[in-house]
Amino acid sequence: MLSTNELGRPTLIFDEVSSTNTLGFEAAQRHTPHGTVILAESQTAGKGRLGRTWHSPSGKNLYVSIVLTHATYKTHISWIPLVTGMALAESLELVSELSLSLKWPNDIVIHDRKLAGILCEARQKGNTEGAIVVGIGMNINSDNDDFPKELRDTATSLKLERLQEFDRLPLLAAFLANLESHYTRLHSEPIEAIRSQYIARCSTLQCAIEVHFSSGKRLEGEAVDVGMDGELQVMSFDNQNRHTILPIRSGDVFHIRKSLRGIYNAGTVE
Repeated sequence: MLSTNELGRPTLIFDEVSSTNTLGFEAAQRHTPHGTVILAESQTAGKGRLGRTWHSPSGKNLYVSIVLTHATYKTHISWIPLVTGMALAESLELVSELSLSLKWPNDIVIHDRKLAGILCEARQKGNTEGAIVVGIGMNINSDNDDFPKELRDTATSLKLERLQEFDRLPLLAAFLANLESHYTRLHSEPIEAIRSQYIARCSTLQCAIEVHFSSGKRLEGEAVDVGMDGELQVMSFDNQNRHTILPIRSGDVFHIRKSLRGIYNAGTVE
């Protein structure tokens, strides 16, 4: 089913692994070819963003990692997580006919429920050596009971949204082809064109949001733009930084509601 030149050539398939990203870095250390894909039926310690665990029931979804060894700092590395989200949203829409959006930076969401997540991890040495492993978890054929109780109100699957099961392998092949195309664009096109396409799909913009940082600090504000490096630009609502635009490069973003400018009191979000 593959129509790619590099992604998925080869594909290493496992019944159960701890984490496809962990195996991806192990493969990179063995100098695996650029584009190697790690595919597993289940994960016992799947990784999500910000140290979370990705719930990985067997035989229903797609858990895949892609090893990128051609990336350098000249490749707009900061955009790889975002263009991966665009490629995945487009591929899922194509097979499901759903209308999907991206919660910054790259969560695939529909009706405020998470359909897929992406974790990009980099180990770089200098400007040329190293690898980026792009891990993707797609909820394809999960039923509601497959999710832990704490996720049932915030997670969904293609099956739950369309009331039908989906063939996973054609979807994976289409996604790899789409991602390869987007990845090639990072080398060849002005970043402004890619940025404009991302902005059109990002549902976080013009939302009142709360950002939770790993330090424990929080920021309340409105997401107003995405910068040239892919950072989220947030207009702060707090008294000290009111109306200051702050660049956010990492953190857990929560949508509060679509923003209505001018209705906020200093330091509060309704």
